[in-house]
Amino acid sequence: MIKNENTLYRHISCLIRNARKEKKISGADMAKKLGISQQQYSRYERGVNNLKLWNLLRIIKILNIEIKEIIDHIDNDELDK
Repeated sequence: MIKNENTLYRHISCLIRNARKEKKISGADMAKKLGISQQQYSRYERGVNNLKLWNLLRIIKILNIEIKEIIDHIDNDELDK
């Protein structure tokens, strides 16, 4: 259940991390492709720093996943609260 915005960001971060690991791409490689430091990318994946939409879309494209895969994991009823 997504109870607040911070929980949503952490949930999305977890989904991204899992997708990256499934595709056997290192965090360092992701950071390089995004043009950011490995530390910054790690903060995104840990939910320490919130992903801006632009970066989320870039990550989704690099990982070759559908945004629907992210959205399907979000309980819309929780977002309405």
